[in-house]
Amino acid sequence: MILSVGLTFDIAVQQFLDHLRVERELSVATLAAYGHDLAAFSRFAAAKNLAELASVRAVHILEYLPR
Repeated sequence: MILSVGLTFDIAVQQFLDHLRVERELSVATLAAYGHDLAAFSRFAAAKNLAELASVRAVHILEYLPR
């Protein structure tokens, strides 16, 4: 799966979840868990003014992860 530069988080998350549902045939519960986690990261990114997926850097992910 290839994500294009400039995608908003909402579009990127939906494309990823669609990929997991169609190509990987993951369960509904797994998709819901992934969706929940990605929505939480999306809220974190929005609070950091990271509107596009391409804006996210490793430092942002490390800041988000629990210590």
